[in-house]
Amino acid sequence: MITEEEAIKLGESGWWKGLPADVITGFQLFERKLCMDFGDFQGAVEESLGRPVWTHEFAGASVDALRDEFLGKSPKRSLADITALVSAQRIVVVTRD
Repeated sequence: MITEEEAIKLGESGWWKGLPADVITGFQLFERKLCMDFGDFQGAVEESLGRPVWTHEFAGASVDALRDEFLGKSPKRSLADITALVSAQRIVVVTRD
C-alpha cells in the first residue's frame, strides 16, 4: 500500500489519463488510498463492469463485492441487488419508462 503523500503525488500527476478503464480499475479498486479524481475512478469502474456504479458501493463490504465482480468471481449486480444495500436507509428509486 502507498502512503498518503504518495497518493497525493499520484493524484496530482494525472497518471490515469488516457489509460484503459480496466487498468485504472485494476489499480485503484485494490488501493485503499484514492490516487486520482473520484469521478474518473467511478467512470472507469462503470466502464469496466458495464453498468452504473453507485457511490455507496465504494464503501465497506460493498467494495469487496465490486472487486469480486471486476475479477469475475461474482455476477454483475442488478438494480435490486444495489438498492438492497441501502434499503435500511429508506432510499426511494424512481424510474421512468
